[in-house]
Amino acid sequence: MLKRLKEQRLLKRIDALELVPLKVHDSTSNPKGLVIIKVPRSSNGWIIKALPFLKVKYNYIELDELGSAVWNAIDGVSNAREIAIRMEGLFGNKFTQANERVVKFLSGLYYNKHITFKQLEVAQE
Repeated sequence: MLKRLKEQRLLKRIDALELVPLKVHDSTSNPKGLVIIKVPRSSNGWIIKALPFLKVKYNYIELDELGSAVWNAIDGVSNAREIAIRMEGLFGNKFTQANERVVKFLSGLYYNKHITFKQLEVAQE
């Protein structure tokens, strides 16, 4: 928990559009081309051993068309601003207020621990 508080303090000092997202979980695509994020059900191995009836070890999160495009744009190099520009080019008028929408989506992914940010990785070293 202390680590998370330190991360939040660091993130408050950085412009959200300059953050470079990094994927934490693996993903696949369904036949429609939408992204499915594969999230481990529990990061604690003892829970799975103690509760053997939890045979499902993963939860799957299916993203919509816009979320899938943003997820696929996360490459560990592009920052949120570059991803937003890419989404505007890809979707045009369908993706208005791109900067705000991308930052909000990435914030949700970070809050749910599906991504982290390169700046946090560098700060921990």
